[in-house]
Amino acid sequence: MSDLRVSNLRGRTVGSSPSLPDGLNVTGGISTTGKLVVNNSTQSTSTTTGALVIGGGVGIAKSLHVGGNVSVGGTLTYEDVTNIDSVGIITARDDINIVTDNKKLNIGAGADLSLYHSGTHSFIEDSGTGSLKIRGSVVELSGTNAAQMMLATENGSINLYYNGSKKFETTSGGVKVTGQETSIVTAVSGTAID
Repeated sequence: MSDLRVSNLRGRTVGSSPSLPDGLNVTGGISTTGKLVVNNSTQSTSTTTGALVIGGGVGIAKSLHVGGNVSVGGTLTYEDVTNIDSVGIITARDDINIVTDNKKLNIGAGADLSLYHSGTHSFIEDSGTGSLKIRGSVVELSGTNAAQMMLATENGSINLYYNGSKKFETTSGGVKVTGQETSIVTAVSGTAID
């Protein structure tokens, strides 16, 4: 096999770049101490399209700046990354897993709303100055066995349940209580009666 050693490769006219209309095939490595510029503006829609197609892995020792979209067909793994900063919207098409106890999903400029698991209990925590508001046309609290504990309907009743069985219901005329307790204390206009 013959070697071709070139100190300089120039175009036909002064100041122009060499033209390789049939392309350039290299079976070995390419090393450059300068900048490698690809001026082709072809968009990439797959692993085999675009201005630069690489069949193997890519090792990058320093930062990477991407001016357009990034599509990842496999798993995106962050190693030794403590923060991910997004200026725009992050869309997750599957679960978001926080696999360590006491690590919080914080929402708000002052992290006023937190969602986390302590290892023993799960928390929705509001530490801001306003109220924690839960809104819905129908709001239901149920146990892990799906048994209802509370059901509140917009412009309608609020029902309380014991072991899935309705015991207390608000109505337009007052309340309905199912069953009987041995001792009932009711407050009417601030006066307690037995």
